[in-house]
Amino acid sequence: MPYRRTRPLLTTPENPQLNWGDSINNGLVAYYPLNEPGGLKARCAVNPAQNLTLIGYTSRLNGPGGGHGRALRFTGVGQYAQGTLVKAITGGPATISAWVTLDALTVSSPYIAELGTGGTQNTGYSIFFSGSNPGFTLQAFSCVGTFSVAVGQRVFVVGSLDSAMLQSIYANGILLNTVQRSSFPNVSSKVTIGGINSPAINYNVLGSIDNVRFYNRAL
Repeated sequence: MPYRRTRPLLTTPENPQLNWGDSINNGLVAYYPLNEPGGLKARCAVNPAQNLTLIGYTSRLNGPGGGHGRALRFTGVGQYAQGTLVKAITGGPATISAWVTLDALTVSSPYIAELGTGGTQNTGYSIFFSGSNPGFTLQAFSCVGTFSVAVGQRVFVVGSLDSAMLQSIYANGILLNTVQRSSFPNVSSKVTIGGINSPAINYNVLGSIDNVRFYNRAL
């Protein structure tokens, strides 16, 4: 049975500076605090070669965050952060976690974080909001959890896929849903935070995101 470190991840206090025991040995592949005071880069605290570039910005926009007081703000139109992992998470277990605060609830599906092809809906591992419900999708809308979200509410969302191909979605430490998959996604190493570049529908976040983590294991 695979090792699962679920409770420390899901019950950690909001202060993002606390040591959660995250390390490469625990499967943490990339961590983006998104707390920079300025500039057009998003720093990866695990490996600077995985830093992201802010797309659609002329200058950085900061929103309310956790213990550091800052998060990256997105205006809901054409803004996202994008880069590439040094080693792809593909064809196996994975977890994505993030803090998000929405400035408005929309009928589209704003993507909080995705590991996929970098611009195509549902091509890999992703966390997204569907209307007022947070959902975690792995290549398709196959694991969506119902959770009431208020404008301005800071929410901790976690999506996980384990070695038995069971996918789960959590919000603020509450398990919302589980769905069994029949196969693992096979995706690229492209990381996108804050939206995806779709010409048909606006999948961009209107709000703030911080402390995004990508793991190559289920937690």
